[in-house]
Amino acid sequence: MSPSRSLCLIGHRNSGVTLRRDVLTAVQPYIKLQKSRGNPRKTPRNAKICSFMYSTPRKHPTKPGTPQRTRIRRVNIFEQQWQKVREKADAAAIATGRKPEEVRILPVSKTFPVEDITAAIRAGATEFGENRPQELAAKAQALGFCTYLNGQLETTVNAPTALAAADPANPAPTQTPRWIQIGNLQRNKAKLIALYAAQFQALDSLRLAQTLSRHLEETGHDLQVYLEVNTSSESVKHGVDPAEALPLAEAVLELPRLHLQGFMTVAARLDLVGEAEVRRSFATLRELRDRARDTLEPHITELSMGMSADYELAITEGATCVRLGSALFGQRSYPA
Repeated sequence: MSPSRSLCLIGHRNSGVTLRRDVLTAVQPYIKLQKSRGNPRKTPRNAKICSFMYSTPRKHPTKPGTPQRTRIRRVNIFEQQWQKVREKADAAAIATGRKPEEVRILPVSKTFPVEDITAAIRAGATEFGENRPQELAAKAQALGFCTYLNGQLETTVNAPTALAAADPANPAPTQTPRWIQIGNLQRNKAKLIALYAAQFQALDSLRLAQTLSRHLEETGHDLQVYLEVNTSSESVKHGVDPAEALPLAEAVLELPRLHLQGFMTVAARLDLVGEAEVRRSFATLRELRDRARDTLEPHITELSMGMSADYELAITEGATCVRLGSALFGQRSYPA
């Protein structure tokens, strides 16, 4: 039979029409359940219509978009999503008597390809959060990166140079991104963060802080850091216990090249624990920040909390940085 032919079985549910298991398995990818081929009202309620394709359907050739159109589309999508998120963030800030500019939106680009990040840079994004240090390093090498030298943000590898090499036909943006490590870090990967990152938001032990400080001394870079605190008390979450946060903050302040900015947390899933528990988690971090600011250093002011599902709640509880991935880039496709 030709690729376009199909076999239709029309019958009642109890008509006894069956297919051998091996046949059903072979045609399963091409089964289409149809309500009716005519007027749905004329089809008996208990009628069952199945269409089984015998072979792979014809592939209709499609005219692919030009690279330029693809780039423009990616940029437009990111700009539209950014605008939606920014409006919601601004409204949440204003509702609690805060200024919208007090809330920083950090695009989380983990698992997303360089093409998506390039589009975000062309749309005006200036920094990106990554979970894995190897992925951060690779993207920084491809797209450029900034680091702090003697307390000042400086461009180490220029984005226009890196992007022009990757795409000579397309003018590169003038903005070089900052790369932010937001995921858990093993000490044997600390050198990558010392080389390529401008900020690390998941510091959770003194040994890791000492390792980072040593690598930073070797590179001559400085690094902004946040202490990650497990405010949800979930065993699967990283971060120090809230009772240990202030002693760790005091110790980190003594280390060279590390500049403590504030605290970070990941709340429990909103759809599992409810709004009250998520708010409690955020409030706990805010109280820790206030105590650190009042008793240790006045410049400890930052609160990184809130992701795509709960960032509006986080802002109402005082977040100064929200980490958004799917809300800006769309749903992730994780490797199998």
